[in-house]
Amino acid sequence: MADSVMDSLIREAKGLAITLLQQMGELAKMLQEEMSLVQTNQIEALAALTKQKNGLINNYQSTLKNLSGRQELLQAMPDDLRSQLKTQGNILAEVTEQNAILLQGAVRASARLVQNIFAMIKEEALPRQGYVNPQQAALQAMHYSPTAPSVLINRTA
Repeated sequence: MADSVMDSLIREAKGLAITLLQQMGELAKMLQEEMSLVQTNQIEALAALTKQKNGLINNYQSTLKNLSGRQELLQAMPDDLRSQLKTQGNILAEVTEQNAILLQGAVRASARLVQNIFAMIKEEALPRQGYVNPQQAALQAMHYSPTAPSVLINRTA
């Protein structure tokens, strides 16, 4: 009886480990593809990939939580699968770090671009504040100058 329970645990542990390995591999490929799309500025394809990636991340987290929450499955898992999970985990961690660095750079570049655009719009839209010579200010249309004498025109003559 104990052997059948142990065999069942081993089968379940293998199944979850294989599923987790597949999900980790797919996620690493998606992250690499995402980096490629960001570098080539393919926004439409990036939006579709992000949706798929989020679904895969949810499945991965669910599988990982299911496996890590059951110590008996971790103990029943064969050593070769455990080492494969560790290797694939290291690969995924490395790809995730590269992806994060690339995305942070893209976000910083986009933020700088937006700031520069706003600065240019502000510079063009707002008048420049500076010194105005009161002698010449009266010459500008619709400007009042306290130093310029008022001119009255006699229209009755």
